[in-house]
Parts: sequence; structure tokens; C-alpha cells
Amino acid sequence: MLLKNINIRSLVLPILMVGLASAIGSISSVNAELSQNTSSVTEAAVGQGGVEPHPTSIAVPTAAIESVDFSAPSQRTLQKNAGFSADGRYFLYLESWRDLGAGIPKSALQVVDVAKNACVEAGCIETQYGEVDAGLSLEVAEKNVSQQTQTLRKNLQLETPIAGTSLPITQRSRTPDGTETATVDLGTGTPPMQIRLQQTATVSPMFGGTAQKDQALMQLQVNYGAKSKAIGLTTPQDWTVGFSIREVVLSPNGKNVVVLLTSTQRAYEGTLGKTLVQGFEL
Repeated sequence: MLLKNINIRSLVLPILMVGLASAIGSISSVNAELSQNTSSVTEAAVGQGGVEPHPTSIAVPTAAIESVDFSAPSQRTLQKNAGFSADGRYFLYLESWRDLGAGIPKSALQVVDVAKNACVEAGCIETQYGEVDAGLSLEVAEKNVSQQTQTLRKNLQLETPIAGTSLPITQRSRTPDGTETATVDLGTGTPPMQIRLQQTATVSPMFGGTAQKDQALMQLQVNYGAKSKAIGLTTPQDWTVGFSIREVVLSPNGKNVVVLLTSTQRAYEGTLGKTLVQGFEL
């Protein structure tokens, strides 16, 4: 079919994106980024006397992201492997999907240093297949990224990742500006953890904005016990229209936490929900 020979990003025709444009039409252009975002992880103690923690490195979003459900993209990637290293210091996430336009198989791997909330060197990679590779299987794409990181995974004890504990999200809310708040049960009589997601987005003219391209930036404010942490992206993600908290995972040794977010990106048809890994030490 003709669609298989079309380059997705270079020929996104408005007529084929009417449904998406309607869903995203209410997104305003944002010119302000989250302020003071100079490090991937910051930590501060909560003041005494019931004083609320100060949201270090977080700025309130300045544009509405109304009526867009980032937790429900029209297409999702497939989780193929996920887990911690034996010492809980590192987390691996492997996902795969097939492009709906040209049918190109894709696979992406994230190997994250949880305490630093950052990819380890050469640990976050994605296949770079073209249209001529559309006939390849997803398994081939997954093997590609696995082979590239074989030595790295061995050195970090991630050849066979250890599954963590998925913590129950007991309450969730979302405001029109895209701010999400999730209450997480840590169990064993421990006070619950609260995670607040804040995000901003810029929108291209094709979808009613004024920016050169679609981008999104996010931060998480985490409050638990007497501590407060702020973690997030230091640079915007291209082609992304927003984020949503999907799952919170505790390492087997109980010392580290990973937050899996759905990163909703524009696709040839509708939107694609990929995964963004964010982590911190308890």
C-alpha cells in the first residue's frame, strides 16, 4: 500500500490527523519551562509543625492541557522486560512496538541509575530501522538492542532483571492543567506516599499552537514520611504531548522506587504511549 512508503514525520497530513487534532485542539502553546530544573534529583526535609514541603525545582504549569487523557493513547508499546539489578541500584525497561504508518518494528531499552534518576552511559537506546526493514519481526528489534547492551547489562547485574513490587495506587486525581496526584500505599503501617506530576507542553501550528514542534516537559514532586524529593526531565521530549503516572514499583530490597509514566507521543494514526522511567532512593 502507498502508506507504507510514506515517511511519518516528514509527511503528516492534516487531513489524516483530524481525529487527533480534535482531541488535542484544546492544548495551548506554552513558552515557559519548569523553572530551577538544574539537577535530576533533589531532596529536602519537611519542616516541623505540619508545614507542607516546599516543591523544590517545580514550577506550576502555565498552559491548560484540558480534555486530553494521556493515560489512554490510541496505541501502546509492549513491555518485554522490566526489573531491577540484584542490588536494586539499576532498573531495566525494554519495550517494543510496530509503527502504524510504514510498519517499521521498533524497540527501546532504558537502563537507569535509580539514585541518580538518569540513564547509565550508553544504556538508553532505540532501534533505527527504516522502511526497508518493515518486514522484520519485533523479536529481531529486541535482539538488536539487547546485543548492543550485553556487556553493560552483565556488568550491572541486569542479564536477568529481578521484578520489584508494584505498589497500589489508592487514589488518583487530575486537574485541567495536566497536574496529576497519586497516593501510593507503601504497606506495613507506613504513611502513604504522594506523587504529584506537573507538566508543560508546546504545540506546533498544525495543532493550533505557535511552537516549531511538539514538546513536553515534566517533573514529579514526591512526599513521604519526613522527606520531599523533586525529580524530572531536564530537557523537553520531542513529539510528546503529555505524561501520565502509570505504575510505581519498589525494588526487592525496599530501598529504591521507580515510577513508570506513559509518555504520549504523536503517531501516524492517533497517539503512541511509550514509557518514561523515573527513579529515586527512599
